[in-house]
Amino acid sequence: MYLIKTETNHLYYFFTKKNGDIELLYRDVFFYSKKENSLSFESGNVRYTIFNNKIEVNVNNAKTIINAKTETKRNNISNVYNSFKNENIENLEIIN
Repeated sequence: MYLIKTETNHLYYFFTKKNGDIELLYRDVFFYSKKENSLSFESGNVRYTIFNNKIEVNVNNAKTIINAKTETKRNNISNVYNSFKNENIENLEIIN
């Protein structure tokens, strides 16, 4: 899972397979929840919620949890808010 900010102040999320192929690319509106310290987005009928230690995937009210591999983790979801709260990120909305 990668979350990047482009030079044009847009966030992009992409998820790769083990071989490096991109499985999911998302660049529409993201929602950062200060209360849950999470970043979420919807793609079709699937809602993804990213926490520091897991990703929750909700499809038709069925939840799947993908746990983070701590050895590959480089940052913290809080950094999204702390880094971008003073920048005008075009596709990021802060919610409570």
